[in-house]
Amino acid sequence: MASYGSIQGGPSAPTNGHHDAETTPLVSGSEKDSVVLERSLWSRLVFGWFSPMLHKGNEKKSLDQEDLAMIPLPDDCSTDNVTNKFDVFWSEELQGPNPSLLRALFRAFGDEFVRAGVLKLVHDLSIFVGPQVLHAIIVFLRTADSPLWHGLGLTAAVTISQLLMSFCLR
Repeated sequence: MASYGSIQGGPSAPTNGHHDAETTPLVSGSEKDSVVLERSLWSRLVFGWFSPMLHKGNEKKSLDQEDLAMIPLPDDCSTDNVTNKFDVFWSEELQGPNPSLLRALFRAFGDEFVRAGVLKLVHDLSIFVGPQVLHAIIVFLRTADSPLWHGLGLTAAVTISQLLMSFCLR
């Protein structure tokens, strides 16, 4: 049993946090229906698991506490999953001569934070693209004999950089 206290009361097998599908009620409009939604990259980027809540709120025009309980979080966001994952690595740390909370946290969640850091870096770098491309567009518009493809390319560049920035921040 973990010494810091655990919701489950002890460690369990680690999970990798990746699930191919999730069950979400209310997608078809009935509270008892369940539909399996694919957990694709796109679904994760646009919070696809939250769509049933939006549909229910649109139907009722307001949500009650019971409605919130009917839409489960994805497994990788549940407190049980996170706690169990941490329990495994914390109990391993307690077995060793020098237990380290930081090492247990890194082993449990470090890969997720590294990925998030890389995405934040891409986002921050994309912030600098916008003003540079906008300056190039202004120069393009001031030059009468600039080729049309150059302006279209600049427009595509600023659009792509803004989309990339938005998805990376998500």
